[in-house]
Amino acid sequence: MKTRCKTSKTPKLTSKMRSIPMPSSVWKKSYIKALVSFALWGVLACVGYGAKVEVALINRSAWVYPLNSPASFDFASKMEMLAFVRHFQALQNLDDNALKAYIQSKVKNPNLNSMRAYFARMQTKILTNFEAITKAEHKREKLPYDFLPTLKSPIKWRDVLHLSQYATHKLPPELTKWQESADVFYAQYLLEQVRLAALFPNITSEILPLGELEILGDELQDKHFILTFDDGPTPKGGNTDRLIALLENLNIQAMFFVLGENLNKRGDVGKLYANMVVGYHGDVHKPHTKPEIYQNAPAQSQKVATLGSTSKCYFRPPYGQRNLSLLQMLENAGCKVVLWNLDSQDWGSIAPQAMLDRIITLSLLWRSGILLFHDVHTKSYDILPHFVRTLRECGVKLGEITLEKIQ
Repeated sequence: MKTRCKTSKTPKLTSKMRSIPMPSSVWKKSYIKALVSFALWGVLACVGYGAKVEVALINRSAWVYPLNSPASFDFASKMEMLAFVRHFQALQNLDDNALKAYIQSKVKNPNLNSMRAYFARMQTKILTNFEAITKAEHKREKLPYDFLPTLKSPIKWRDVLHLSQYATHKLPPELTKWQESADVFYAQYLLEQVRLAALFPNITSEILPLGELEILGDELQDKHFILTFDDGPTPKGGNTDRLIALLENLNIQAMFFVLGENLNKRGDVGKLYANMVVGYHGDVHKPHTKPEIYQNAPAQSQKVATLGSTSKCYFRPPYGQRNLSLLQMLENAGCKVVLWNLDSQDWGSIAPQAMLDRIITLSLLWRSGILLFHDVHTKSYDILPHFVRTLRECGVKLGEITLEKIQ
């Protein structure tokens, strides 16, 4: 498919944008950084990268405080969310014309309703996260470096906006480099997310639910994450085998969404997945929007479930692309669609350390969810021991597949 290159339109500052409750100098600085990323994307598109969006990356060494306890996790989580909110609110305040201008270099005919739906869902998630933190903070002493005032429940969105403004004004000097890094990260991360929303449901993805029985991950209870791995199995003795051995050593139950063609190539997997949960990822790695592609999905999902520790039926469409007919077939077969809300981007050129920094940052932002990895790539094997150790020290639960409880 050829990609037309268009000159990116620069959104103008409107009265709605200027109403954002934060210092104008801070907001304009962040906005300029976002525009730089849009311009860079336009250049990449014109040299053949099509609709690819640059992956949001961050260097966590700029965070100078420890991350080794529930309290330290909650403070870091508050700061990440407040950094995210500055950029999020800027977009949420745009009128329809400005919102179209923001995304049109990447999506020709953006779906504004889906974009607004994403904003509403994410705002609800941020409020839920702050409620959980506030409840925990009332039961313990405050960290000496936590300079933020404690919010009172029930928390309103205006409370979060005011706290974001406070954090910007009162930011300790030692966090300046972190804030600069976070501003770039969240401007780019929102570009990733809003692009998916602008395409939905014409091109479906993990960004929003299409049906009632889909699980995106943001519904999980606070500080609970599930690790998932797509596209395996690898040939015998390959990364799938050693990854499962590592997970068992770490005492983590994960979900593996096997690809039919790779399962057939390998043949008998024996008891490889005995302690894991197994779902189906399709016969082939293609969008599941045509009957000839997804007709076997329900039966194969039921079949591969028996390879793991439970007979419950789970399906994950490649790229998250599915339609209502497929969902109805899966529902009739007693299967659920499991998507994700934290994308490690391990399939791309991202380095292991950069991927680790990304998923730790997203874990702090989301506070719960389903992480997407691929066992046909080795990066997750390289970073999991550090990731697991860090989150466990912070009182975070990993594994413990309880998807039925969140519906």
